[in-house]
Amino acid sequence: MAMSNSFTYPIPDERSASAPGSATRNKAPIANALHPLLSALPPRAKILEIASGTGEHIEHLASLYPNLQFFPSEARIEVLDSLRRISERQPNVQHPHELNVFDETHWSNIEHHGPFEVILAFNLIHISPPTLTPLLVSHSARLAPCLVLYGAFKIDGRFVSEGDRRFDESLKSRDWGWGLKDLREVEREAGRVGFGGWKLVEMPAGNWVVVVTKRRGGED
Repeated sequence: MAMSNSFTYPIPDERSASAPGSATRNKAPIANALHPLLSALPPRAKILEIASGTGEHIEHLASLYPNLQFFPSEARIEVLDSLRRISERQPNVQHPHELNVFDETHWSNIEHHGPFEVILAFNLIHISPPTLTPLLVSHSARLAPCLVLYGAFKIDGRFVSEGDRRFDESLKSRDWGWGLKDLREVEREAGRVGFGGWKLVEMPAGNWVVVVTKRRGGED
């Protein structure tokens, strides 16, 4: 079967890869893991989130860092209203933007609001076809010196736990292109576009925070 790049993110329903309430449970551990990174940013630094969903993560982070500017984005137009409501009540959350990773026009539009210091992508690449990862990494390298991923991954082609194996099987049963991606493949893609720094933070429930960085000017 040929894979199409006209991909749109799945609408949350019974096929959703995230268990109900997972964002509520995970937002505090993720914020703790990101504290060394976000607390070191200069005032009014810009953070772009890809696939913000209903915005629980970005609203939580914005409440913790009122001196930073957060930019939500989402491919699903029907979810943007939820993000708009967050931007109305949270002063440092900007108006949301439509952004589908596969749409070059969307990336061009969001670029006008940069430069960004950090790009966030939580629970995205394992519910996406393999062609999304290189696009996400390459566009992120062009727009920011740091990309943060969060989710479950394989390492060196192996599942970290039996739970991860079952999770991967469940994802593939919902969509043939979904599934846990290998951290080494992500690392290779990141290195190919100029990201040199690589930090892993082990998280609850078999997840990982992955922070990839580059120096100013694209130096490793």
